[in-house]
Amino acid sequence: MKLTTKYHGEQVIEEKVIITFDEGIPGFPNEQKFVLLLLTDDQSFFVLQSVKTPNLAFVVTSPFLTYPDYEFKLDDEIVESLGVTEEHITVFSIVTAKEPFEESTINLQAPLIMDTKKGKGKQIILNQTNYQTRTPLFPKVESKGE
Repeated sequence: MKLTTKYHGEQVIEEKVIITFDEGIPGFPNEQKFVLLLLTDDQSFFVLQSVKTPNLAFVVTSPFLTYPDYEFKLDDEIVESLGVTEEHITVFSIVTAKEPFEESTINLQAPLIMDTKKGKGKQIILNQTNYQTRTPLFPKVESKGE
């Protein structure tokens, strides 16, 4: 099928790569079908592109790239509701790109849980956590004084 995208122009995609978010994404309950498109050659950033709305796309990345200690407990109920197994789950976070790019933020409080093989996804909101929706994408490294 042909898909008009926000960042990649017109693309031809196979229906099997569509990821369905049964409940939509918070703030976009009527947007339930997305595709994951590569944004950068190093495979660090992707675009979660709406199938329905060409101008709706989110830049996403693995939160573990810049926050290797990032962790949360994924409730069994969520895993069961997606009908997936934990070993096939991929976690992404939405990035808010800013200028300059080093000032961009990442949403660690509401990760996207996806099983691209089964085409299922869900954005969960972590309530019992210190993670924020606007965490600096690149953590500040404290320099050691000499």
